[in-house]
Order: sequence, then structure tokens, then C-alpha cells
Amino acid sequence: MPGGLAEVGHAQGGGGGPHEGGVRLAGSPRVVGNLHVGLDGRVRKMLRSTDAKTAMGGGAPSLEVTTGAVAALMAGSWAFLVEPGVIAIRRESLRTGAIVVGGVGAVF
Repeated sequence: MPGGLAEVGHAQGGGGGPHEGGVRLAGSPRVVGNLHVGLDGRVRKMLRSTDAKTAMGGGAPSLEVTTGAVAALMAGSWAFLVEPGVIAIRRESLRTGAIVVGGVGAVF
């Protein structure tokens, strides 16, 4: 059974903090047994900010893009997740690098 996620969001910081918009698309169909493998991609963009620190590049990034493969193994009520990928962040200049996210979750 395929699984997927589409998300669009907006966030606003307090006290004149940044307004951010974001989009995420992910899919992780079951490939064998309890193993799910797929892709996950996220884009977060600063829409505007009245905070002087943020405007000078010292606060939140103006753009953040993360994409990569995702693998999840379900074991009873537990889930084990790993997501290796690439991240790009722009503050004053665009920087890219590798990222690995992992996690453990349970259903109670």
C-alpha cells in the first residue's frame, strides 16, 4: 500500500519575526514486509521579516531546501527511520551539504 504526504504551511515569528512559507512532498511505499522506502523533499522560504537581525542575515535562513531518500522499518508498534540526503541553506550565500536524519517512534 503506497503512502504519501503533501503539506503547505505558513509560520510567523513573534515580535516582528519572519513570515515563512513551506512546501513538503513525501512518499514511502512498502517494498517488502514491513520495509518502506521512498523520497522526501521540503522547501522553506522566508516571505518577509521586520526583524533587523534576520534582515542582516543573522537570523533564519531566507531559503532552505532538503531532499533525500527515506527508509522506515516497522517492527510491531515501533518504527525506525533513516533519511540521508542533501540540504541547501541560503543566508548571505547559498551553502549545501549532506544531512542524515534518524529516528525511532512508537504507537501506544
